[in-house]
Amino acid sequence: MADSAMVERVARVLCRSQTAPIPGRDIDGWVEKMWRAYRHPARAAIETIREPTEAMIAVANRLNHPRDEETWLAMIAAALGGDQQ
Repeated sequence: MADSAMVERVARVLCRSQTAPIPGRDIDGWVEKMWRAYRHPARAAIETIREPTEAMIAVANRLNHPRDEETWLAMIAAALGGDQQ
C-alpha cells in the first residue's frame, strides 16, 4: 500500500526528531533517505488519534461543532491512506 501524504509527513517528523544534530551531517539528506523506516510508528501515531479525547470533544462542542463521528473517522481514514477499520 502506498503511504498517504499524512503518513509520510508524520514519518518525516519522527525521523527528524530522532536524528541527533551532528556537525557536517546533512540532516535533510538523512531524513530523505531514512523517513520510510518511520512509516509504521507514523501510522500508529495517526491511528491513536482515531478516537478523539474528551478535551477535543469539549472544544468541538464549545465551538458549536458537535462531534460527527462519521466525518472524523473518514478524515483519519484519509490520513491513513484510505484504510477503514
